[in-house]
Amino acid sequence: MTYVVSLDGIISNTFLAGMGVLIGDPLSPTLWNIIMADFTLPDNPKDALLIPNVRVSHLEHADDSVLLCKDPVGLQKHLDSAWVWGGDVRLQFHALKSVGMVFGPIPNNLQPFTLGGASIPFKQSHCYIGVVFRSTSRNYFVDHYKKKAESARFASRQVFSIESMIGAKRLPPKIGCTFYTALVDCHLIHGCEIMPDVDNVALYKLQKVQRAFLRRLLCIGFNSVLAPLFTEIGVLPIEYRRITLCLRYLEYLLELPENRFAYMALQANIDMVYASQPCWLQDLRLALNKLSPQLQLPRNLRSMQVGEIDELRKQVSKVADEYLNSEIQRLSQTYLLCNRLEPLEDGKFTRKTRMLRHYLVLVENADYRRAIQLSFLVDMCLLLLDLDG
Repeated sequence: MTYVVSLDGIISNTFLAGMGVLIGDPLSPTLWNIIMADFTLPDNPKDALLIPNVRVSHLEHADDSVLLCKDPVGLQKHLDSAWVWGGDVRLQFHALKSVGMVFGPIPNNLQPFTLGGASIPFKQSHCYIGVVFRSTSRNYFVDHYKKKAESARFASRQVFSIESMIGAKRLPPKIGCTFYTALVDCHLIHGCEIMPDVDNVALYKLQKVQRAFLRRLLCIGFNSVLAPLFTEIGVLPIEYRRITLCLRYLEYLLELPENRFAYMALQANIDMVYASQPCWLQDLRLALNKLSPQLQLPRNLRSMQVGEIDELRKQVSKVADEYLNSEIQRLSQTYLLCNRLEPLEDGKFTRKTRMLRHYLVLVENADYRRAIQLSFLVDMCLLLLDLDG
């Protein structure tokens, strides 16, 4: 794509973009931000209120816009104003590419919204900048969990399709872990910062995909015990991994300047927690408590510091390791995994709950490696088959 810059009647020479294509040019978001910088809407008392005297009526991500209002009449006025503004700057809003969604109780006799005289269709579910929202569910993100579970499952199948070339159950675990991190984990954690896992049914969709991948990578049955999947490979159970990333996002919010909308939204969440109202921060508290009662946000939310949240995030990993270790100690099938010492590169030994075990890396023969895996993980059905053979 070729660019030309004009300023005060002076036109620059043409220059090319160094990367990207026309539809996703690297300058595209910046140019859209410049165009949308002066986009404003008339104030409406029904606009979303973050903190006193700060109302939000619209959000933009490049050319993807959202108009917000708690009143249908006010929202229609916003649409009319946006249409007029678009005409002034030679931009056209497309009604057919737009959707209307109602979160909360649906008003009686709700009339269709229009944009430039064209009706905007209503939808129950829609994807905005990668996140799927469902307005008719108590959990607004239930469709997002479903979509990302399907994407992760498809990626898992693509990874193991390599077995058609190298042979069944011969994918080295170290390489499999790399594939998992690059192709599967990214779907399982997508959007976790804004949706703490309070819905067990939705979360199970992601857990099921993660467990299936690790079981197949370790060549063990789909009814095997869960703890060794994580202690032998070194990954965190997805519920713990997602909550650690959510806490990282909280750290990010705390470090923002006070004039940023995201920081204001956090302060509004704190007010809602003290008012016992449902909100993102309340869900985060519930998700932490569901993993362990000892995982608690600071008592005084108004004065919480980044360091406190960082310590809490580290505590989540510690709680996960304690849970996995207790399962290894409790289950009779995993007695060979109890109290192991893991060799280090300097010749010393250490005890680690989670890591990619040395026998999965050093034993290159797939058959020998699988025999060790079966003996350690006590997959009795497969052991009997091997003995009979």
